[in-house]
Amino acid sequence: MHVIDFMKRKIVIAVLGLSAAVVAAIWFYNQFDAMNRRAVFKANEKITAQIDSLNRYNQQKADSLKRFNPDPLLTIFEGLQRADELTGYIEYTKKVIAEKSHHDLLQSADSLLLSEPLSKKVSDVFQGSDRKDYNAEGLKKQVNRFRIFSEMYTGVSIEELNRLTNEAIAEDFCTNEGYACYSKIIVSLNRIILALEKHKTRLLTDKFDE
Repeated sequence: MHVIDFMKRKIVIAVLGLSAAVVAAIWFYNQFDAMNRRAVFKANEKITAQIDSLNRYNQQKADSLKRFNPDPLLTIFEGLQRADELTGYIEYTKKVIAEKSHHDLLQSADSLLLSEPLSKKVSDVFQGSDRKDYNAEGLKKQVNRFRIFSEMYTGVSIEELNRLTNEAIAEDFCTNEGYACYSKIIVSLNRIILALEKHKTRLLTDKFDE
């Protein structure tokens, strides 16, 4: 009888120990995951801060140029306008991805980088055909249209923009689903927007080399 009681106590202790280990492992995983998400969020904030800073600089340069050469048909102004239109398209693409992944109509795509998407199939939103105008295929078409204009009229290289776009639209871009895919897409789209602001800077400063 004592042996049976002893064995029962050992089993209970073992189960409790295993349960404690599982709880501890889950806690550490959640802490690690939270740290990773905060790191991604901070890195994205740096990118958006660079975008805002360059955008202000470019706007000041454009305003100064218009004072000396107000011709609205000047190629450089057309280049700036088309870059802004492409930026607007990408921002709306981010909005579509946020709405369909998080089912959230209010928060921005960037502010949701700390949250787990409700839809695990995030890659289907961007690389699928659900919203054909605002997915990887649509982005490819928009950037290609911009490339053709740039090559024909401005002579300014968009090599960086092309490279970042090709990376984002690759079929194996999202090897993981859920948060990992969502954050990767949003950060990548922001990098493309930053490349567009750099392109505008080259237009405005005659620095035509990548």
